[in-house]
Amino acid sequence: MKTLLQQQTNMGLSALIIDDEPDACLNLNILLHKYCGDKVTHIYQTTSTTEAEQLLKEKRPQVVFLDIEMPAENGFQFLERIGYRNNFYTVFVTAYDEYAIRAIKINALDYILKPVCEDELTTAVDKVWDLVNRIYEEPRLPELPLPSLEQEPKSIVLKSRSESVYLDFTDIISIEAVGSYCRFFYYQDKRVKKFLASHGLQYYQDLLPDHFFRTHKSYLINLKHFSGLVVAGSFELTMDDGSVVPLSRRRHAELNILLEKKR
Repeated sequence: MKTLLQQQTNMGLSALIIDDEPDACLNLNILLHKYCGDKVTHIYQTTSTTEAEQLLKEKRPQVVFLDIEMPAENGFQFLERIGYRNNFYTVFVTAYDEYAIRAIKINALDYILKPVCEDELTTAVDKVWDLVNRIYEEPRLPELPLPSLEQEPKSIVLKSRSESVYLDFTDIISIEAVGSYCRFFYYQDKRVKKFLASHGLQYYQDLLPDHFFRTHKSYLINLKHFSGLVVAGSFELTMDDGSVVPLSRRRHAELNILLEKKR
């Protein structure tokens, strides 16, 4: 039996725009038709979260473009209230960038800043399209997790000035601070890849789960890919990709305590 996300995929995606500003709804509708009309064929819009709840039940959209700052009920409150009863992916569309961490923590698929640009919009739609069609074309695969306020996120979307990448936490090996940016090292198709992301190390440390450990002021590692110390008592450690990461004297003691607890 097809899931709600799989229904009518061959005819294109359906989308719901929720924004308290009518002009913002209309502008996004126009952009979706202009740049994503080959993939998004049914678009509904509303300025009311009450009406949005009814549209979710009736139209069952596969993606919701949701504003955050709304007078009666903000986007997060709306999602908490409906409890993700409907089967959809959430893309936040907002003029405020301070909500990005919270959006990622509830596993939103993407986060677009207003004014909406073509590249970010098409990237978000492509993500939904790929996820929905991956489920549809490979029915033997387990269902891909949908956003949930109750579940801990298992992945992160990294952005640079020109592109973005979607990573599972388990694939991340280590993260290196590069000035005010970060370089991620991760596995993809059994090969080590690199990506320069546009935030500092502390930003990602706050987002990532407890098995990511700060070894040094400039490094964060995934303990699931930790191999061992270079030499017993030394201040360097190795990862399972063969890389060597510095370990500060203070963090050395913390790491030993943490490893002892896991034994």
